[in-house]
Amino acid sequence: MENFSQSVKSDYLKKLKSEQISVDCIMNVPEDKLIGEILGKSASVQDISAERSQNFANLSGKVSFKLIYKTVDNVLFALDYFSSFKSDIKLDVECEKLLSFGKVVNVEVLSQKEREVKLKAIVEVDLIGIVQTEYKAVDNNSLCRKTSEVSQTCLKDIATGTFDIYEEFESGANIENILLLDSDLVLSSSKTGRDSLLVSGTATTSIVYSSDKGVINKTFSLPFCEELKQTDAHPDDEVHLFGSIKESRIVLSGDEDNTTIRVEVTVNLTCPVFECEQIETLVDAFDTEREVTYTKKECNVCKKTGEWSFEERLSGSAKLGDDTPYIDRIITTAMTGSVPSSVKTEKDKIMVEGVALTTVIYEDVEGNIRSIEVELPYALNLKADGAKECSEVYIKSAVCDVTAALKKKREIEIMYLLRIYASSSECDRFDLIDSLTVLDGKQTDMPALVMYMTNSSSDDFEIAKSLKVRPENVIRGEDKDFVLCFRQLDV
Repeated sequence: MENFSQSVKSDYLKKLKSEQISVDCIMNVPEDKLIGEILGKSASVQDISAERSQNFANLSGKVSFKLIYKTVDNVLFALDYFSSFKSDIKLDVECEKLLSFGKVVNVEVLSQKEREVKLKAIVEVDLIGIVQTEYKAVDNNSLCRKTSEVSQTCLKDIATGTFDIYEEFESGANIENILLLDSDLVLSSSKTGRDSLLVSGTATTSIVYSSDKGVINKTFSLPFCEELKQTDAHPDDEVHLFGSIKESRIVLSGDEDNTTIRVEVTVNLTCPVFECEQIETLVDAFDTEREVTYTKKECNVCKKTGEWSFEERLSGSAKLGDDTPYIDRIITTAMTGSVPSSVKTEKDKIMVEGVALTTVIYEDVEGNIRSIEVELPYALNLKADGAKECSEVYIKSAVCDVTAALKKKREIEIMYLLRIYASSSECDRFDLIDSLTVLDGKQTDMPALVMYMTNSSSDDFEIAKSLKVRPENVIRGEDKDFVLCFRQLDV
């Protein structure tokens, strides 16, 4: 009796879990800037990371809270505050490495006083793991074998990098207060070279500041193309792109009449690099003279199947209530974000539904500073060559180039640019012989020559297996309904 076995390993990215956590913060305002009315609030996740500890993900990071309010003497003012958080999330599967990505899905005011406000942010965390699976496989060249090739995705290396990008401009004014700084990141493409990984993308940044010329809103698109060190890389390697804003900051310089604003963004990238190769696996086997027994197992091998980037210009409108005073002028738009709620795939299509969030700050006809929070739902049918139905898709989106215009005295039209990065992966399922045993002893003698009637589903291997002959001993003639099988005679 003989036993045969070997193993096939596969590494792949898998979305492990999505979970929401609550993060609180308490903001104290200056004595001369007491809160009259809160106009807007926002929060963003920065510097998030996860470490694996047995069956848990040890999550840590910080949330940047931002608050725009009107003081008791009707002046715009802003506060920002970082709140660190930690959380342990239970994992259902083991993984080699964890990647974590977070977004704020809701911000609310828990309590408000003249000198203090308490905020709560709901952070939705996506945990993506590098999962390693090992399958037993068998191989025996002495048997009559039927094989199948499967695409095995093997983890080669992890490319990581942190770098700064910046943009600066002359404001032409005396800046009094920075009201808001929000940044988001959309990655677009990667190219693997001999010893490097070239990654490109865009950091979208919105800044709102008050000056002697009023409240100004500016939106930047900071494109980058960064080369990361990558050993043993090849041009045909598959790359998954994941990144986040680690930190964003503003540096002011120049004189009072013309303040120069420099916006700096620190980008953190994690790029798992994969290499696909075809592995020949044994799916059926038999022996012409000995009994062969085996068991089969259903296996999965996951791989990346597509990567796309999109830009869509969208618009929406908001109306004020009939009991609200007319709008005299729009001061600025602030705190814009995008929350995708549903992602589906079809052949060569990706359907994305979600909502863009923005706050419009305006002055009414009575001279009061007011604000309105606007939700702009969208449903996009995006052309994505190579997309397949039921694929698992990772979506990252960002809103930039936001402008607001007054259509009527109580109606505002908002225009914005939505950037989307999408990547997809899917699992190949196949049957693999898990264990194989060849028993000693000869089988019953078979006739030396057999005529066999075929059907539409017959192949030479199945015919040979049923008659205990080698596949090459199945002869097909001009008559397609019959084949001739013979047993090899000993010399």
